[in-house]
Amino acid sequence: MSDAKTFQRRGIVEGFFGPLWTMAHRRRLFEFGAARGMNTYLYAPKDDPYHRKLWRRPYPAAQWRELLRLIRAAQRTQIDFVYGFHPGEGLYFGDDKNSLARAEGTWMARIIAAQPASWRDVEWWICPSYYSEDALLERVFGKFELNFLETLARYLPADVPCFWTGPSVVSKTIALSHVQRIVKKIERPLLLWDNYPVNDLSMSDELHLAPLTGRDPRLPECVYGYLNNPLLQEELSFLPLATCFDYARAPAKYRAESAWTKIVRQRFGAQALSHWRALRDYSEASMAAKKRKHLLPMTPAETRRLQAALAYVRRNRGQRWAKEMAPWTKIIAQLVAGL
Repeated sequence: MSDAKTFQRRGIVEGFFGPLWTMAHRRRLFEFGAARGMNTYLYAPKDDPYHRKLWRRPYPAAQWRELLRLIRAAQRTQIDFVYGFHPGEGLYFGDDKNSLARAEGTWMARIIAAQPASWRDVEWWICPSYYSEDALLERVFGKFELNFLETLARYLPADVPCFWTGPSVVSKTIALSHVQRIVKKIERPLLLWDNYPVNDLSMSDELHLAPLTGRDPRLPECVYGYLNNPLLQEELSFLPLATCFDYARAPAKYRAESAWTKIVRQRFGAQALSHWRALRDYSEASMAAKKRKHLLPMTPAETRRLQAALAYVRRNRGQRWAKEMAPWTKIIAQLVAGL
């Protein structure tokens, strides 16, 4: 525990499944995020084959040069570029007494022990297979051993920060009491991998435009780093990410609605605020209807607001953000036409 007012590491984990962001967008994100307190970028896109499927192989020369240019761009904005690799493919632990936690901690210790002597002040992080108490993980991967985190802690080097996504893989809220309990188990610096506003896999039909909410302002007291997994849509991602950056920089001062209103006005102008509010309200209502498996109810006033927002998007159809929104505007057009 500490009296920290902000997280030591703040920024982005590009960790989604789906088309990779462009290098140009990543550089723009560095500038955008650095101006809002971002100091860390974790490169971990699941669909980069050399991050996951081909993690044992070196990058081809041309791709490696591109990555080096990206690293230099991050450094120019005072952002630490962290490379993540996903070694599960083809990895087999055969001598750890049926303990995955022990195997992961021991393997990490061996990697660190084998690093070149010339490497100085290198941080190694780990995202264990058990990274949330969400039952979803066991439905997908099978049952985990009891006391996974405590066992991992016995074999993991003491200074290796550990990732955690919160009480769920996609957490609606993250409370201080929750992370205190996890830190007590892992006994390592904790990195929160926050899966907001990401919209990959089962969330690919969702558009998360709302501000970040539900994160305890006291989390920096026992959380080392806070990284957000972003929207797949490059231009639209700036809207919710701005609120994430505002929270990470000063959690105690963060006001979700004020942060959201500010970024909409900055990027689109005050006159567009009502349209973005309508689009956000629609997105949130459609997600709620999806969970309830009910049709989306709309009042006449809501329909008029959505029609005006649709006209606004159409007027801006040449903009990148409007093109990214096309799958949703098509649905909105069909919805309002049928009312």
